[in-house]
Amino acid sequence: YQNAEYSKIQEKLDGKEIQIQAIVVSNVESKKYKDMYIIKIKGDKNLNNKKVYLSISKKNSKNLIYGDSVQVTGIFNKPSSRTNYKAFDYGEYLRTKGIYGILEAEDIEKEADEKLNFRDLCWQIF
Repeated sequence: YQNAEYSKIQEKLDGKEIQIQAIVVSNVESKKYKDMYIIKIKGDKNLNNKKVYLSISKKNSKNLIYGDSVQVTGIFNKPSSRTNYKAFDYGEYLRTKGIYGILEAEDIEKEADEKLNFRDLCWQIF
């Protein structure tokens, strides 16, 4: 069932532009030309509580921290699968982490800081 859900969402959104609200649920993973975050989508009926990788180019980086609420517009990409027999399968790796895909951010806005207590923050993230 879980694999069917991943495939359904990935096929439906692959290569399409989407606009979402989300909460950052990881620290930054800095690469040479981009910053990567794991975000949990909120407010979308089909994607609510789904996790995706958020990829932001260094020139557009917003210095996000764990728990930040963001509004993102970007292109959703399905993770690549294995190309050779017995090779590493990046899509399967992300699936084991509960991540549905990669969102290449075109526009990102950090929402106003809300005063949340720890319990409220945990409730939104988990």
